[in-house]
Amino acid sequence: MDWKRVKTILILAMIFINVLLALQLYKGKTIEEVESIQRDLVLSLLDENQIGYTESLFNINMDIPNVNLKLQTYDFDNSDEVFRKYSDYGQTDVVKTEIIQNKALKFETSTVQYKPIELSDEKFIEMAENLIMDLGFSTKDYQVKSIGETGKKTIIEFEQVIGDFVLRDASMTIKFNNTNLLEFNRVWYDVIGTNTEVPEFITPESALFQLTGQIYDRFPNRKRKIDINDLSLVYQLAQIELMGLTDLVVEGEAYIYWQIETSDGEQYIVNALKE
Repeated sequence: MDWKRVKTILILAMIFINVLLALQLYKGKTIEEVESIQRDLVLSLLDENQIGYTESLFNINMDIPNVNLKLQTYDFDNSDEVFRKYSDYGQTDVVKTEIIQNKALKFETSTVQYKPIELSDEKFIEMAENLIMDLGFSTKDYQVKSIGETGKKTIIEFEQVIGDFVLRDASMTIKFNNTNLLEFNRVWYDVIGTNTEVPEFITPESALFQLTGQIYDRFPNRKRKIDINDLSLVYQLAQIELMGLTDLVVEGEAYIYWQIETSDGEQYIVNALKE
């Protein structure tokens, strides 16, 4: 389908809806009735583009405050001491702890031979949380993003949460071979202030409308159906996607975005604030 043509039609339809809103409010109609028309229009567009969804997507916590953040710093000596307690290393192992440009805490070891994985995911998460506590970090500002195996390594990825909302800039990864710690990487932020000004957001419907265009731009020849798995508000301190530690923002006010995750493993980002 011709996305540019569809986009033009949708924009004209949105203008029409705004006019309709004024007329219906004048006639005593409610805002909710007009919003339902807008939602039906966007959902029809999703159907036409083979993008699946559920109505529960619109049950979203939008009580997200503005926050000011600052990159965490680390104590090398304490961290190095803790890491070395978490494995039974041999003489041939290479163990290294470092703080990269005062922006990331990193530990890694090169082990000659790994043993087959014997522990459950629950046990690995328990060990990871014990390590986090021993390093002196909070256990209340993260959630497990994923846990999986590659070779004989178990990899646990954590994401930082502020209240109920994910901070996309932060990351923490821990790798084990059974009870042996193989690798630890952490880039994390402290909340140093909040802004009481209430942000004004674009609607979830508007975010999904923009999503349709992003999917078309990324996969113009897509034929199979995809589903929207999640729609949520998230923080991101940087305005653009980052590739290296040198680009990390050290301090500032976080931006707020709509994050949409789809069944093919893709993530899409839409600016949540009205311009």
